[in-house]
Amino acid sequence: MGSDGHYRARSWLVALALTASFLAILTFLLNVLYGRFAPAFGWDPGLRLARVPEFLLLFGSATFFVIAALAAERQAGAKPPDPQPLEEDGSHDKKQESY
Repeated sequence: MGSDGHYRARSWLVALALTASFLAILTFLLNVLYGRFAPAFGWDPGLRLARVPEFLLLFGSATFFVIAALAAERQAGAKPPDPQPLEEDGSHDKKQESY
């Protein structure tokens, strides 16, 4: 594992990305609930976000969540398995000679 300062920087990134993802999805849900219940309470339903900003909130939430997941994987030290070495048996040369 790296130095202690490097470890803290990555865990800070995970916390920041998860917080941003949570705030974006919370804003989206509050906007949807406001649009649903505003007419029932007599509030102005025109104050809610339009379709494009709603989409951008969802996109931002998903993006920050992926960033947090990738940073957590990096922090855990996960790495892909090493590829198996190819065996050299000389059969490749024989195939080329037959052409």
